[in-house]
Amino acid sequence: MQRIVRGLQLYERKLYCRRKKNRLKNKDFSIIASNCNGTFMYYDMRIRYLTPTVNLVIEMNDFVKLAENLEAYMAVLMKRFRDLTGCLMKIRSSLPTLNIRNFHQHII
Repeated sequence: MQRIVRGLQLYERKLYCRRKKNRLKNKDFSIIASNCNGTFMYYDMRIRYLTPTVNLVIEMNDFVKLAENLEAYMAVLMKRFRDLTGCLMKIRSSLPTLNIRNFHQHII
């Protein structure tokens, strides 16, 4: 009985995601999120990941700084990822941390 219920739940979730994807008008967008939860929409909709914050955890105060000056931080972030030797890595809360300007991103 549990298998039947679970199967129905999965089927219902699949239909829900398909309806949501069909409603999307723009399938070429970036999600800026403070944690990996932002990527679930990409996964559910089966669309290409276009987020620069994929697999990052950004503390809330730092995320607010990022959101307030998004364009400048993204320019620095992209430059740092192109030149990984310029990254300053340290261990913080047992997660590697990428320090960019004045905030930290935990890489998961």
